[in-house]
Amino acid sequence: MTSTLAQTKTELLSLSATTDAGFESGKDADIIARIKTLAADVEAQTPTPDPSAHLAKMNGRWKLLYSSFGLERDTNLRRISFGTLPRDAKIRLSGVFQVVDAATGQYDNHVEFTAGDVPGVHITQGKFIPEASDKKRLTITFTANAAVPRGTEITDAALRAALDVSGDQRLDAPLKFTGWSDVTYLDADTRLMRGNAGNLYVLVRS
Repeated sequence: MTSTLAQTKTELLSLSATTDAGFESGKDADIIARIKTLAADVEAQTPTPDPSAHLAKMNGRWKLLYSSFGLERDTNLRRISFGTLPRDAKIRLSGVFQVVDAATGQYDNHVEFTAGDVPGVHITQGKFIPEASDKKRLTITFTANAAVPRGTEITDAALRAALDVSGDQRLDAPLKFTGWSDVTYLDADTRLMRGNAGNLYVLVRS
């Protein structure tokens, strides 16, 4: 990695971390403008211009440092589950992660949350395949989602009580929608993505 790229990447990750994964992204226009400039500079110097030929580099658990998606800290299960889980289950988001396995095509999003003081995680299960006509593009199909306890000491009953969700209400549901995302920068510990809605995502290996 050249010194210029290393310096630019360091500044990008440092500034991205100050946005709290994008939860605070709308509060400082200067910082967001700088992130966009740095991201474009880093993308232009990616050491992996053909990520579809190096998918194993994406393996592992990744933490979202910044997203232009407009994440909301206080929300509910229905909103983050694409309308499939109980509407009134209020939650507070605490972190966003992604788990990727190139061998199986796994592409799961994990949104960690608390309901009161009970920790849970909303998992959106997905599969990806590289597009043959574009070396950066992944076609992603999401197939299911669920809210589950986070941590072995938390029971399903405790999570349901915290969410005020009765035992006869499901906390999992199928999904069926497909989109795409471009891997615009990829190295051993950092990945930048641009989604089909135009959003920028900055992730680091967790």
